[in-house]
Amino acid sequence: MLACSSRYIYRYQLLLEAVLTSPDGQLNCFHLAEGKPVPSYEPQHADIAALQKLHAGAENFAREVL
Repeated sequence: MLACSSRYIYRYQLLLEAVLTSPDGQLNCFHLAEGKPVPSYEPQHADIAALQKLHAGAENFAREVL
C-alpha cells in the first residue's frame, strides 16, 4: 500500500508544489525593523497571476467542500 500512495505523490508533486508556493517568493531571512522581525524574500520567478488564480481556485474548492 505504501508504494502505491508514494507513486500518487510523485505523480502530482509539481501541482502540489505550485499550490504550496508563496506569492511572496522564497523566504531568505528575517531582519529587525523597529524591534520586530520582518521577513526578507528572494525575488519571485513564478508567474504570479497564474499562481494567484491557482490559489483562488484551491481556496474556492475548500470553501465549497466545507
